[in-house]
Amino acid sequence: MTASILHDLTFTLEEPGCYVKQLPKAKSSYQFFLQVKQDVLQGRLPCPVNTAAQLGAYAIQSELGDYDPYKHTAGYVSEYRFVPDQKEELEEAIERIHKTLMGQAPSEAELNYLRTAKSLEMYGVDLHPVYGENKSEYFLGLTPVGVVVYKNKKQVGKYFWPRITKVHFKETQFELRVLGKDVSLCLVLSFLETGSLVYSLITQKTR
Repeated sequence: MTASILHDLTFTLEEPGCYVKQLPKAKSSYQFFLQVKQDVLQGRLPCPVNTAAQLGAYAIQSELGDYDPYKHTAGYVSEYRFVPDQKEELEEAIERIHKTLMGQAPSEAELNYLRTAKSLEMYGVDLHPVYGENKSEYFLGLTPVGVVVYKNKKQVGKYFWPRITKVHFKETQFELRVLGKDVSLCLVLSFLETGSLVYSLITQKTR
């Protein structure tokens, strides 16, 4: 668990807004591409169908290169997975878009994938499962500008770093207070090491 979180933080939290602009090495760019693609596949980075189709086409262009009717027979896209609960309609849309990407090098397709993913609402948000009152499940997200709280994939709270006045953590209990608002966010984190890591990161941001 800890290793997985630290891996995510290396690429997602510390420089979440710099996926595309600050990639000095092709190898680094490719690693970002693989991580974001995995986030989309596993549902950590939700996206609407039209965006999923565009992302899928870039991923196929990176993997297979230009569309070739002799090599890429009907249904070839179905051999790859792009999103959870992938539907045939999405695969057909990906195939249509892939045909329009002729001449695009794999590295260019990967960069375009990242640029498209960057427009998604939850891009760059490092999420941690937490529980509120009545054991309701939430997700606590750390972003470049502050802390966000999601419930049922909808944002229900946003707290900017300069306005966070108190952060308290004990065992798995987590509390956050916000300046100028009668807000005291009390949550329970699933894992002790997760809570410790989140606490450390938030206190660093609010110093």
